[in-house]
Amino acid sequence: MGKYALIAAAALVVVVIGVVGALMFWNVPAPSARIEHVVPDAKLPK
Repeated sequence: MGKYALIAAAALVVVVIGVVGALMFWNVPAPSARIEHVVPDAKLPK
């Protein structure tokens, strides 16, 4: 059973490293549309 746990842990480490690498090199474009929200006076601190 320890052999399977070691393989599962190694696979998990490989997946985590792959996800972190993909997020590091993924060129996410900046938002192109401007978003404006009206905040009511009741929600602002006094």
